[in-house]
Amino acid sequence: MTAPYRTSPAYESHVSASAKFKNKNGWRRVDYFACNETAALESWRPRGEEGQTWSTAVVAEHQAVRNTVGLFDLSSFGKVEVHGPGAMKLMDWVSANDVSRGPGQLTYTQWLNETGGVVADVTVGQLLDDGYFVVTGTGAMPHDLNWLQAQLANPASGIDEPAVLSDVTGSWACFGVWGPEARDVLQSLVDCPLDSTNFPYMRMRETNAQGVAIRLSRVTFVGELGWEIYVPSDYGRWLWEELLVLIEEHDGRRCGYQAIDSLRVEKGYLYLGADLLGDRTPFESGVDSFVRLGKNFLGRDAVDAAKNPVERLTCIRLSESGIPLRGGEQVSNSDGPLGKITSGGTSYTLNASIGFAYLPAALPLGSEVSVAVGATQLKGLTVDQPQYDPNGQRIRA
Repeated sequence: MTAPYRTSPAYESHVSASAKFKNKNGWRRVDYFACNETAALESWRPRGEEGQTWSTAVVAEHQAVRNTVGLFDLSSFGKVEVHGPGAMKLMDWVSANDVSRGPGQLTYTQWLNETGGVVADVTVGQLLDDGYFVVTGTGAMPHDLNWLQAQLANPASGIDEPAVLSDVTGSWACFGVWGPEARDVLQSLVDCPLDSTNFPYMRMRETNAQGVAIRLSRVTFVGELGWEIYVPSDYGRWLWEELLVLIEEHDGRRCGYQAIDSLRVEKGYLYLGADLLGDRTPFESGVDSFVRLGKNFLGRDAVDAAKNPVERLTCIRLSESGIPLRGGEQVSNSDGPLGKITSGGTSYTLNASIGFAYLPAALPLGSEVSVAVGATQLKGLTVDQPQYDPNGQRIRA
């Protein structure tokens, strides 16, 4: 017997499209769609053992997102609604960024511990003056909900009014439509205008899709124009099928989580638990631009005192492709060991292997390093991140 697992409303559609799955935190999630495999992309196959289980579908899905549009099933994302008179105080207390800027605002933020380390990496949509919609990663959901509950009872928070926390993960299916043609795909389906004047980047709207109430968040984890669509789970299968028709009209593809990994690494988006850690502050992790030291929040004093760290998370680009970095590889230079790769992957846009590592802050960009992959020492350079679309023009198109 297999262990029980949770599935998206679109699961049967995924099975019919030859999806390959992996399990995460009890969810059955699409790794890639075998129906996207093509022999024309075999030249991208990684060398060594990793190439034995790799699929050309990952490149096809990656390229669809960069060139046309990709459709992702993100239903396993953790989702928490926070309501009540104490909701604003709670969210302001746990969030290093300013999450209370008014209804319709969407904010990317970290939650920190008392020493300023990153313990959660979330987006927060403000629905009402006293209502929030928190979205977190599949694996982080149990921790983040417990963290919120603990902080609601924390005397240091100053929360003197009640707030209600609701795990609504199973109530909402979530689909990502990302790519340069995402707006064209969605506009015929939804009631609200999607141009950047009416629907700027990092905004959330409640609207309708053919009469079904949905939530739209203009946010991305792949570095392209696009939206996350939250739909009541009862309508999830219907909406997935509608979106499939629309993306196919634009030569798009359904996509899985391996494509997200390759897309995010070239864009410099980080993973909680690998790049963002409980013993590393936002200034060490390079997410200090999302910290508002002018407000009171948990861990503020520790972060303020650590604005000049000894080490920083640094992007490394290898001089040769075909050997992806996965984490744990030793980084060195002529002076000796410097650190270890926290996470990495292959950039199919730039034809490069990219990774991240905590290295001395004094190490200048452009420094030569070597990365040990098995018994092989690979040459690389420390580089600016993100490597793809560094000014963020595509996500704001």
